[in-house]
Amino acid sequence: MDKINIDDLKAYILKLTFEDQAEVLDLLAEGNFVKNEKWIAIFACGGTIQSAYLPEAESIWAVPFNPALTRLDQLKLAFGIAEEEVTGAIICSRDSRDLSLRHGTRLLNTISMIPNRRVIVTCGTYKLPIIAEALDHHFGRGRSNKIIGVTGAMLPPAISTQDGDFNVGGVLAAVNALQAFGHAGVVFAHFHGRIYHGDRIKEMNLHPERSAVGFAAMTPSVIRN
Repeated sequence: MDKINIDDLKAYILKLTFEDQAEVLDLLAEGNFVKNEKWIAIFACGGTIQSAYLPEAESIWAVPFNPALTRLDQLKLAFGIAEEEVTGAIICSRDSRDLSLRHGTRLLNTISMIPNRRVIVTCGTYKLPIIAEALDHHFGRGRSNKIIGVTGAMLPPAISTQDGDFNVGGVLAAVNALQAFGHAGVVFAHFHGRIYHGDRIKEMNLHPERSAVGFAAMTPSVIRN
């Protein structure tokens, strides 16, 4: 299966083949997007942000649910401050280095079919820039009525120093702010308080050499040893 790459995703013409149709229709039914068109749609595409750490196995594995969606629902129920209604679906549950072209086109097709204007995509950091750039090519720069934010995490949600909640909160705030100011056809990536949009998406470097030092400083010793 072809690995995901930006050239093929940009060249892809949004369409539903017979092979894709059943999968996409199942995703649409899972999130009930037609009924909830004013809600924020959150799509999970695997990566560290959609994983759990198992101390007994000293390993990280994908969880079978949408963590960003679950977390936002928990905050809403616990404090009653947030009023946003959210829905979503899982596109895939993989390390982003293992994403295939079909996973990418499944995401593009699904987003093209939903009526929701506000969309959040979570994925692994290694391919996050490619996902964001492909979404920008198809839906950004005024090409659609959507506002799409992409984010991920360096550490799994269960770790106390994890960064996923911070990133999800940031991308949610940015999506809502853009809608409040009347913007549309905008795609951006958010990571650790920084916003990347347009040509700046290509400048994203989520794995600089110093990130290994930061990872070691913030993770429990049981993971590092």
